[in-house]
Amino acid sequence: MPIIQVSPEIRALDTAAFWVDLKDWEASVDGAPWTDTQQNFPSYVIAGFTYVQSFLIIPPYFITFEDGQYSVALQGTNNNIIEVATANQVRILSQNSAGNISQPKVDEVHKVLGLNADDPVEIRPTGVDSDSGDINVDFSGDGVTLTRMERQ
Repeated sequence: MPIIQVSPEIRALDTAAFWVDLKDWEASVDGAPWTDTQQNFPSYVIAGFTYVQSFLIIPPYFITFEDGQYSVALQGTNNNIIEVATANQVRILSQNSAGNISQPKVDEVHKVLGLNADDPVEIRPTGVDSDSGDINVDFSGDGVTLTRMERQ
C-alpha cells in the first residue's frame, strides 16, 4: 500500500484493485479449493444516481493489516472491510457513503448548480415525497442548494 501521508502515516488501499487480486487468487491453484471470499456489486443506480462498485468480504473470511501505528485509507469502492478487519493498532479510514457516486453524475450536479468541477459538492438524499413520488435530495456547494429531483 503506498504511503499517501508521512506524519501521521496514512497508506492507501485501492479496494477495487484488492477485489481483482482476490478474484485472481480464487482462480489460482491455491485458491480454487476454497469458497468465494467476497460478493461483488458492480456500479448500481438508486434514485437516479449511479453509485460506485461495492463488495463485501464473506464470513468466515476477515482482513488483517500488519500491526503498526499507521492508518489505511480505503479508496475505490464501498465495502465492509472495516467490519471484518482484525482489531489491532491500525486505524481504518472507511470512505463508504452515499456520496461515493460515480464521476459522470457528480459532473452533472456541478453543471446543474453552476459550479466549477473542483468545487466541493455534498449530495444527501432526504426522502421521497409520497404524494408525487419525487425524490427530495439536497445538493449543495458554494452556497447553492437544489432540493428536488422529479421522477422521469
